Order: sequence, then C-alpha cells, then structure tokens
Amino acid sequence: MQTLKPHIDRHYRTLPDRLHTGVAGSSMGGLIALYAALKYPDVFGRVGVFSPALWVAPEIYAAARRAHPRPGTRIYIVTGGQEGDTPAVYVRDQQRMVDTLRAAGFTIGGGGGGDVRATVRPDGKHAEWFWRREFPAAYEWLFQDAPAWTRGGGGVCYEVFVRSFYDSNGDGIGDLNGLIAKLDYIAKLGASCIWLMPVAVSPSYHGYDVSDYYRVEPAYGTNEDFKRLVTEAHRRGIAVLVDMVLNHASSEHPSFQAALHDTTSPYRAWYRFSPTSLGKGPWGADAWHRSPVRDEYYYGVFWSGMPDLNYETPAVRDEAKQIATFWLRDMDVDGFRLDAVPYLIEEGSCLMGCPGTHAFLHEYAAHVRSVKPDAYTVGEVWGNIDAVMPYYPDQLTSYFGFELADSLLAAVRTGSATGVLSGFLRLQDTLPPYRWSPFLSNHDGTRSMTVLRGNTARAKLAATLLLTLPGLPFVYYGEEIGMTGDKPDPRLRTPMQWSPRPGLGFTSGTAWESAQPDSLTTTVAAQDTNPGSLLNLYRRLIHLRRENEALGTGRLLSLSASSPQVVAYLRRAGDHAVLVVANLGATSVSRLAVASLDSVLPPGTYSTRNLLGGSPGAALRVSRDGRVRGYLPVTGRIGPRRSLILDLQR
Repeated sequence: MQTLKPHIDRHYRTLPDRLHTGVAGSSMGGLIALYAALKYPDVFGRVGVFSPALWVAPEIYAAARRAHPRPGTRIYIVTGGQEGDTPAVYVRDQQRMVDTLRAAGFTIGGGGGGDVRATVRPDGKHAEWFWRREFPAAYEWLFQDAPAWTRGGGGVCYEVFVRSFYDSNGDGIGDLNGLIAKLDYIAKLGASCIWLMPVAVSPSYHGYDVSDYYRVEPAYGTNEDFKRLVTEAHRRGIAVLVDMVLNHASSEHPSFQAALHDTTSPYRAWYRFSPTSLGKGPWGADAWHRSPVRDEYYYGVFWSGMPDLNYETPAVRDEAKQIATFWLRDMDVDGFRLDAVPYLIEEGSCLMGCPGTHAFLHEYAAHVRSVKPDAYTVGEVWGNIDAVMPYYPDQLTSYFGFELADSLLAAVRTGSATGVLSGFLRLQDTLPPYRWSPFLSNHDGTRSMTVLRGNTARAKLAATLLLTLPGLPFVYYGEEIGMTGDKPDPRLRTPMQWSPRPGLGFTSGTAWESAQPDSLTTTVAAQDTNPGSLLNLYRRLIHLRRENEALGTGRLLSLSASSPQVVAYLRRAGDHAVLVVANLGATSVSRLAVASLDSVLPPGTYSTRNLLGGSPGAALRVSRDGRVRGYLPVTGRIGPRRSLILDLQR
C-alpha cells in the first residue's frame, strides 16, 4: 500500500476513485486480495477472488466480520468443484465466507446485483487454465456495465450506408426517412443495433471528411429526421451507433479554412503545418500536402482533403468531447464507431498507436461514459489481435476483429479448418464477449460473397460460423442476401437490392451509383419467402443467438474432428450446450467423428435437436471424465459445405 499503489497512481491511473481500483488473485493470492479489500475499503472497491485458499488463514473470517459494506463495493468469488485433493473444503470455506459477509451487512447477488457474487463451477480445478477462463466474466461484472442491448449474448449490429439503403424521395440517394421505412426489415432480421456510416455534413459521398459535425448531411435529411429515426429504432429495441470521425476533418471545414488562410488564427493550432514536407505517413504514402494558399505543408495521413486534427491542442480535445456530448445527449445515439483511431496523435517518428493516442482514448472514453454511462464505442484498428490488445482494457468498449474476419473467410474459401478458432479462443480467455466484434466484411473491403466467388453454400457456412461463435458480431448491409462488390470503394457500397425492377426497389429515380451485375437476381424479394435462402438463414441464426443461452453466452470449447476440412465446437452455458459441426470442404465426409482432449460436458447421455430443422443427430454419450470420444453426429455422410447445429439435452 505504501509503495505499489502510489507507483500505479502516478504512472497508470486514469480513473482515480475506489470503484475503479481493484485487486485480484488466485489461491493464496485470492486470500490476500480479499484481505486487502476488507482491510482497505477506501482504496479497493473491486476484488476478484479465484479459488481462495481460505483454510490457510482462518483469521480472514474475523476480518470479514469486522468489515463494513461501502457503497458500490463488488466482490467476485469463484471456486471450482474439483479443487486440489479436498475440493469439498474449498466449496465449504467459500460458503462460510459468503455467510460471514452476509452477516456483516453485504448483499449477496446471484445475477447482476449485490455487493458479493459467489459461484462454484463444477468442472473448475486449482489450475491456471481455470482462473484464466473465469477472469473475463469476473472483470465484466466488477468493472463493466454492459449496455442492455448487448446482454445475454444476443447482440448483433447491422452496418448501414444510408446513401445506399433506401431512397424515400426519388432523388437517387438513400436518406433517413428511407431508413425509417426499412427499420421493420432490420428488426425482422434480428439485429439489436445499427451502425450508420457518417451522417454529418460532408463534401464527399462517403462522409468520412466532415465539414459540420453538428448537422446531418442535407441529402440524408435534417437533425429532426435523425431524432425521429432514433425514436423509431428505440421503439423496436434497436440501438443506434453513428460513425465518429475523430482523426481528421474535411479540408472544407471552417476551422481548417481559417487556419489555412490566416496564420494568426486560433485554429492554426488545430492542425499540423510545416514549412517543408516532413516525410511519409505510417504506410509509406505522402502525408504532407502543399498548401494551396502559401508555401507550406499540412499533415493529412489519408489524403489532402482530410487534414489531420492536432490532438496535442487542448481546444481540439475539448471540441471532440463537445461533439460527442451533442450526439449522445441532443441526438440520443447509443454510442459511436470510431474511425481510424491509431492515427490520432503522432509523436516524433511514431505515427500510429502512439502513447498519446492511448491516453486520449482513455480521456475520450471516460467523457463518453460521463455523458451516457451505457454508451457503446467500437474502434477501427486494422491489424491482428496483437495489434489490438494495447487498446484494452479501459479505452473504447470494443474493437473490430480483423484477424477473425480473415480466419473465417480463409477457412471457408480454402476448405481447411486449421486455426479457424484460435483467435476466438484467445479473445474469449481475455475479454467479455461484448468487447470484441467479429465480422465478415465491411464498407472498406471486398464483400464476403465476392471473396467466396459467388458461392452461396460457402456464404451460408461463413454466416453459420460468424453467428454461432462468441463476440458481438457485425453484419454489413446486403451481406445477408449475398450482395457482391469489390474495389474501388464506391463498388463496395452500391445500393441495397430490394427487388428485381428498375431502381431495384431502392429508388424511383436514378441511383447515385450503378447496380451490381447480379442485382436483378440477388434481391430481398427473391429470398424473403424462400426458407432455404441465405437471408432466412441469417434471420434464423440471429434469432437463435438471442433465444438460445448456449449460443448467446456459452463458452466456446474446441473439439477435434476426424477430417481436416471439418471444424467442430461446443458452446456451453452451465448444463446447456450446442454442438456446431461444419464441413468446409468441397467433398462429403463419411463417418465423421469428433472428440475432446479435456472435460467439456457433465457425464451422461444427451439427445440432440437440429436447430436448423431436419433430422436430429445421433445421441451423444459423455464419459465419466467429461470427455467426448469418437462421437459420430450423423450416420452416413455430412455433405460438402454443410453444417449442423445440434442442441444437446441431457
């Protein structure tokens, strides 16, 4: 207390109060963590106690009797049912501690409430794998208040490009009133959230160079139209996230124009100017652009029309927070998708992911939470999981899983299951599922159907994997019907294909961008009533995710398969489990067997129910050690690029 905590406060502290200060440990460390929290309640408002060796120091019970509950305190205790040589002692001692804390005035909660949450996991052992497995759930309960729409694991977010979704007035440009008209379609799909690409005033069709952060793009409608959209979305249980472009503004933004034309303007410090070009940007392209006004250069990492904002200037930081407040409070959005966050601050030769960027994201996220405590923020950090991890744990809520998207599409494209689950397993052991966001494609990359060469069976496999694996998935508009698209960027963002007629049911006029070649055959109308369509598979999977506890919140458990082209896994929540088996290959697999290396289920015999309809699978027998051995989910063959989702009932 006299040495370590002051060091942490000085070098790492971002939120100084006791409710954001925790201590955790396992075994003897669990005992020490609990003692520290009881002895120093003014310091530690959060404590995680894993497999505590309470029998080592019985005086811990006296400390608990003397303790007085403080407002907001949370104590998370978890013990395994197979702890060491005397598991009954660990379980007994945990219950004695819970009873002691209750007698001292602490409230005991089973679900989300109470000062103390205590759990016994029947399969838990006195081992690092068990503590690592339990940490994300403990961290989520101790420190995070997940937005309501993400709870239960059923949250799925649908990305919409307003310009391309539905045109209500015949001018060829999608608009907010058009989106309102199509909210029932999104609700029927099962999405609990929509992410809108930029909707603020911009000189560009895509909106990522904003010239007025406080006003909706006139081609889309008015601020009042936007408020009506939010009201209608909320009425259907759909949260609304908007794209927030923090890294740069438009070269037409009044602040940049003032800085460009007047070297004494206070806005001069909002941007970075230099008498000479100072070199390339983070990926080797020219990032210093010659001023059209005088002999000087300004920094814009993406292009000359997007000058980077200078977040070393306090006024810029304040303005970013004021903009966030406006959208959260005045426009009532539920959060933001943050564009290009690694590039916010440059420090010397460091051009991306610099310390200053992380510090500002801490500051920005804290402000967002102060305005709307349950706001959700998801950041764009291109790269693998290692590149994303420095942005956790207390900056934005979530980040997109680019590595996960690559692994899913590669597995389906190549027909090989090797490594497809590794990223999901790693993130599951690190973070609560609502804090990472898998996807297949988005507005910046080749559409998944194009990557999969127009093969609907492959697209169904990709959807099945995405929507039966953990995380909070995002679906790009049109992906659910198999829309195609490749670079350049406008061809990734073509109008939604509603029906096979002129204007595609998108507009009664001439669309802002021409349609894809398959636009008259790949439509919502063609798939809406076809039970075997890609659209109806998305609908079933999203609704299953919301309704089935194991698919929504269950732990991912990898299984081995007798064929390298088959991926098999369980999603388990308590005694409830779902088995997913997917043949990624172009050939059938005969007598497919799956197995587990470790204990994955309580022993017994399980009947199976096919959640996508069709014949049930064979009964599953789990041995006394909880392992699955040589289980054949189907008799005969599993067809090429086919999958099974089996609900297991003991």
